[in-house]
Amino acid sequence: MAVVAAVLLLAGCGGEAPTSAADQVPALGARLEKVDSLMAARAWAKARAELRAIVAAANAARASGDLDATDADRVVASAQRLLAALPAPVTPSATPTPTRTAPSGTPSSRDTDKGAGGGKGDNKGNNKGNGKKN
Repeated sequence: MAVVAAVLLLAGCGGEAPTSAADQVPALGARLEKVDSLMAARAWAKARAELRAIVAAANAARASGDLDATDADRVVASAQRLLAALPAPVTPSATPTPTRTAPSGTPSSRDTDKGAGGGKGDNKGNNKGNGKKN
């Protein structure tokens, strides 16, 4: 893939003395070599950043007159095709934060609460009450 990128980005536009975009703007050639080595190392994010820098450099060279519009368009289009062909960036998934729960052997507050009442009953009614008769 990198060889294809080199051919596409450095291709001249034909004419009497064919020159490449890298011949016209040496910084493009240096950046292309960097992209080539990054792609060989499968450093996709860095290659992506460098290709974006190539697009910016080609546009700047066009604006300054160092690169003619046809060559600049060819460089930009080639870099964009290569960007589209790179593997999609991988975004790390968020790791959920664990929640703390009380251990199962710990008594709850209901089990240990003595209560506020001062009850005196002993639950011994003996069924001796004077109930109403119907």
